[in-house]
Amino acid sequence: MIRNYTSQFEIASSDPNFPARLTIFDKAGESCYISRHKHRDIEINYLIRGCLKSIVNGKETIINQGEYCLINSNDIHSTDYVQPNEQIKFLVVSISYSFIKNYMPDFDNYRFEITDTEIQHNIGRIVRRIAELTEKNEKLAELYILSSLVKILEILFTSCMVERSKVEIEYNKIPMYDYRRMAMLYVNDHFSEQITLKNISEYVGLSETYFAKFFKIKTHKTFMQYLNEVRLVHTIMDMENSDINETVAATKNGFPNVKTFIRTFKSVYKCTPTEYRKQYKCWPTVYVFDKFHDYNYYL
Repeated sequence: MIRNYTSQFEIASSDPNFPARLTIFDKAGESCYISRHKHRDIEINYLIRGCLKSIVNGKETIINQGEYCLINSNDIHSTDYVQPNEQIKFLVVSISYSFIKNYMPDFDNYRFEITDTEIQHNIGRIVRRIAELTEKNEKLAELYILSSLVKILEILFTSCMVERSKVEIEYNKIPMYDYRRMAMLYVNDHFSEQITLKNISEYVGLSETYFAKFFKIKTHKTFMQYLNEVRLVHTIMDMENSDINETVAATKNGFPNVKTFIRTFKSVYKCTPTEYRKQYKCWPTVYVFDKFHDYNYYL
């Protein structure tokens, strides 16, 4: 059941009675690149020797010797080398999604976040022990590993459970490489934050040039036009439903400044916000389709 590989990443199916797959890799850094992918199993990567770059949902982290990275179900992730000629040795533990679902049927609604330092160290010690047992492959090793995996799950379930947002749950249903929907859903959830073309291109896994052309073809507008129109909807809704002024509402909803808000408003309504209110005595009515079905905003 426990397998050691030196060059390949794909792991053969484990014993159906064992709730995880374990693989040790030992290879040059330049051979450690694994392209973006996702799966339903929980994954833990532990560095036995050297260091690796781990990119999970667009966030890059360097994992050094003796450290580990937890990858949640359906997280989009990849790995890359830090030093191309360094010999890297690391353990990959994939804990069965179906095994977890047997004990927690609504598991899809949750993810694990390890924020407590003591918990992080405790899990690290257990994973290190699993790595040692996997390398030795001694008699009863599987039994000891099984008990260790159960202990990790116990810690995660009791101390690290976080409820997923509706957007995240819906996002997990999107197939890989549906770049338009990935980008739109990300915007719908992060429009108030600073988002650049570089950010979103890296998030979906395309070059800036290719993504910009792809998005324009699929939506008939540039990505920044779409982003600012989403921000415009929320800015107008805030001003309509509260007493805050244009500047506060615009910056609250992600516009870098009020000038960009006015420019976006003019591109949609062919006049400034002030001119619109003088003419109609109100803010324009906006209607937002259910983003979980349409993934788009309409003005």
